[in-house]
Amino acid sequence: MTIVWGYKQTRRGRGYIAEWCPVCREMTAHKLIRMGSAFHINYVNFTDGRLLGFELRCEQCQTPYWLEEHHYPHFTAERLPLDQLIRETHPDYHQRFAQVLALSQKARTEPMQLTGEERHFLMASALVALSYKWERHESGTRARLALCWQASIGLLFAGAVYAVAEAHAEPLTWTLAGIMAGSALLITTGLRRWARQQYLRRHIYPALARSMAPLQLPVSELQQVLRELREDGYELASVLDETSLLHEADRYLQLSPIHGINA
Repeated sequence: MTIVWGYKQTRRGRGYIAEWCPVCREMTAHKLIRMGSAFHINYVNFTDGRLLGFELRCEQCQTPYWLEEHHYPHFTAERLPLDQLIRETHPDYHQRFAQVLALSQKARTEPMQLTGEERHFLMASALVALSYKWERHESGTRARLALCWQASIGLLFAGAVYAVAEAHAEPLTWTLAGIMAGSALLITTGLRRWARQQYLRRHIYPALARSMAPLQLPVSELQQVLRELREDGYELASVLDETSLLHEADRYLQLSPIHGINA
């Protein structure tokens, strides 16, 4: 029996709160999740482990946010109707979120009256919020890709060992092992690129389109937002295709031209 041990990330829900979501651009129910690092034996852990931080996930658009520590003294064990959840966890939300709520309402009802600075703030807020979701996905993809590369190198090494052991088959075995290992590397690299594009298409572009469409953001302003976020080190801004994003936003606007982002 093989015994595997080490540390793994743990996730445990703590409860629900009402919070403003920069992607949905309104107050929504959020799930508060404790993130830890726990020792495991054969991937079985007996505690939640050392605290790493907290994750806050919007239950409407499923966008997660990373928190070093949570500052929510009140949260509910179960997800309640939004009005009740606001009363229980954020009764002062009108005062606390007055500016962003007013700006969100303006974006829904009078988007043509938004200033360039206001459009910039709303778009950048949505992009920053989705950046953590993208980076979390990429970290998992990199880990799986590393395993594939290790398997490919192992295959090449096994072929080399066999070639040494069987001298008469050395040229053929070396060539075959090299072809198989090289093919595996090419396939895994290609699959990673395909998986990245699929994730963007399914999880990032639709969320950004819903948030961006009512703003009717000019191309120059979108380019400026992406350029600034790239300079600040946000990887998502570097992989987004402006043409695809604008096309998705136009398509969403055509499907729901009068209902705003939450149609």
